[in-house]
This record gives sequence, structure tokens and C-alpha cells, in this order.
Amino acid sequence: MSIQKARFAVPLVIAALLAFVSPASLAQNAEQGSKIAPEAKKVIDALGEYYKGLKSFTVDETTEMVMEAQGMKQTMNSDYAVAIERPNKVSRILKEGMMGATIVSDGKTLYTYLPMFKKYTQEDAPETAFDAVAGEAAMFSGQFSILSASLVSDDPSAAILEGVNEATLVGVEDVEGVKCSHIKLIQEEIDIDMYVQTGDKPLLIKIVPDMAKALATAGDRMPVKDMKMSVNVRYANWTVNEPIPAEKFSFTPPEGAAKADSLMAMLGREEQEESPLLGKPAPAFSLDLIDGGKAELAPHKDKKVVVLDFWATWCGPCKKALPTIIKVTDEYKDKGVVFYAMNQREDADTIKTFLTESELACPVALDKDGSVGDLFGVSGIPQTVIIGKDGSVQSVHVGLIPNLEQTLRKELDTLLSGKNLVEAPTEGEGAAPKEGAPKA
Repeated sequence: MSIQKARFAVPLVIAALLAFVSPASLAQNAEQGSKIAPEAKKVIDALGEYYKGLKSFTVDETTEMVMEAQGMKQTMNSDYAVAIERPNKVSRILKEGMMGATIVSDGKTLYTYLPMFKKYTQEDAPETAFDAVAGEAAMFSGQFSILSASLVSDDPSAAILEGVNEATLVGVEDVEGVKCSHIKLIQEEIDIDMYVQTGDKPLLIKIVPDMAKALATAGDRMPVKDMKMSVNVRYANWTVNEPIPAEKFSFTPPEGAAKADSLMAMLGREEQEESPLLGKPAPAFSLDLIDGGKAELAPHKDKKVVVLDFWATWCGPCKKALPTIIKVTDEYKDKGVVFYAMNQREDADTIKTFLTESELACPVALDKDGSVGDLFGVSGIPQTVIIGKDGSVQSVHVGLIPNLEQTLRKELDTLLSGKNLVEAPTEGEGAAPKEGAPKA
């Protein structure tokens, strides 16, 4: 395939690849064996506190992607005009370029428009600006887009450092006339150089993701062999805490744009089939735990919310999801949440070796013949199941979902507050989403 033809295929391949290595899905997090240099953390914490205190801001964002292969060079630019007003008003307009998404939330309705498909989606606006810009649409900009979204999270510093194994302060450098602290973030599958303005306004000025690891992971999935790729994201013309006109957060579909049911439908991929277990009593089981004892649901009925994660050590997405699930369920343990890592068809020695090498600790249930997985309809892993205090299946996620940590927290918070995520199904019907329940 020529690089000219590949330019249209590459955005989709890279989008899927970078969504796969988003911060929520990385195998290690900042609390597990990471090396965060104090001088680097000082800069990141200052940036985090600054953005956390902003009620609104606007900025011009430019992403330059350069691809080289077969002796040819292709440059793709995406120019955005960004406006944010807390808690959940967003305007991220793609002004120039085809790779990327326009995202607009007026606080009530969220619109996502993909120029490359000339289609848009419409849904209820999430409660926060972070959830609006770091949702499914982020797959079209990759992890560096989610890093940008971290600026509007509840804790920007923690969000930036999530998934980071090492952070160092390289030095102070001039970036297009702006004096910046140069921070290098090392992660398992992508590294990022981040440039933060020095002084009392620690604004984000530039992000440079190193694509080498991502391209190596993609391998034969790339449409052109031996491709090299560089990405540079620049931020300019910042304004903070100034009034933003209401019309900035309105969306009118471009002429000829068609409405789609979902982003996945837009990509020609069917929505994940809803589990027939939703709203129904969870199947009973009893399995040996790897360190002794039993994994059972009955003792937790009417007392605890139970999270089950069906996984295996050979499964790449499982190994990425498990640390996040452990982290969240550990934090919710004292609130009434129980977690079992439901290993599928592996021996204890293999599992223990993996846990030791990965520096992970959690209750592992041994589903040696996969029979419990069969009870829960497991046909692909990872599969995460959340069971309410009443013993009913309230949530089923198959595969490595975007924003895993945020989704788990929302669902657990809802269940612990006494609400359900789904209604119990009537005879012959599937479960219906509970009104007001959080969306994945």
C-alpha cells in the first residue's frame, strides 16, 4: 500500500492502538513501583493545582503527525479551538484536519462529530468535562489527548501520573519563546515529553509522545511496513477564568452530516451484546482461592457488592485491566466491596509467578476447568462482572474498556448508594438501564 493511500487507513489503526494504551489501561500505575523524581512531581503538582483551581479556560491546540515510509513523507495537522467551563461544558472544535473529533457539551447534551465519516452522535452530557473529552472519542487522538483531558479531572496531577513508571525533570528549555520545565514521563507502552510553563502560571505548552513503542506493538497491523511516526501537540493563546459566551457550547451538525447511533456503529462495529444475566440473580459458585479459603457469593448476599474479573496470565488486555481493578476495589474494600480475580484454566504456580513479577496482590479464585466462567457466559476475557448487594448481576464489561477506572468508580458509587444500575428484567425481556445510572 502506498503512503498516500495509507494516510486514510493509518488514523483508524493508530486510533485503536492508542486507545488500547490509554492511561486507564496501563499495566502499572504511579503507586506500584514507579520512580517519580521529586523535582518532576513538584512541577506536575503545581500544574495540577493550577488547573484544578480554574473555573474556565480557552486554548488553541495543534497536533502535527508526521509519517515516513517507503522514502515518502506525509504530514497531517489537526487544529482545535478548545473551551472548557466547569463542571461539564466543553467545546473542542476540530477547525482543520480530518484526524480527530469535534466534541461539544452544553451541560445537558454531548455531541461528537467525526469529519472523516461525516457523522455525529448525540447523548446525555456526562457530569464532568473530563468524562466528555476522555470518552470513546479520545480513541481518535490517543493517549496524548487523554493527557490533555487530565487538566480538567478532579485531580490533574494524579491523572497525569496514572500509568507512569518514571518521571524526570530533564531541564528548563525555551519552547517558541516560552520558558518551560521539560518533564519526561516513562510508561510501559508509550513515553511522553511534557513542557510546562515556568513561573506562577504553570500552563501546558507542548506534549511530544514517543511513538516507537506503540508502532512496535502494532507490528503487522500497520498499513505500511517500516513506518516511522512523530507527533507534536502544541498549546497556545491560553485564557483563564474569563467569561465564555453560551453559543460557544452549541453544536449545529455540518451540512451533509448524518446522525449515528454510536461511535462504534460509526466505525462499522456492532455494539457489545448485552449480557442476558443483567438484572438476574448471579449464578452460585464455590472455588478454591490460591492462598486458601473459598470464593463464594452466598456469604456476601445483602452485605457486600462483589466484583469478579475473569482473566488469565497469557491475556494482554487482562494484564492491563487487572492492576486498575485491584486498585479501585482495594480503595472500596472498607466501603463494602469484595473482589475476586477469577483465573481461567491456569495452574497455581503460573499465577503466583505472574503476581510476583507484576507486584500484584489480590484474592485469586481458581476456575480450573472454566466451569464458573461458563456460568457467567464468558466467551472472551477480560470480563468484569459487578454483583449488587441483592445478589443480582448489575454490570458486565467484556474486553478492555476505555476509562476503566472511572467507570468502575461510578458504578460502585451508584450501587453503594443503594441504587441499581439496571432494573430486574420482566419475563422474556432483558434488563433495562436504571434511570440515572452511570454510563460506561
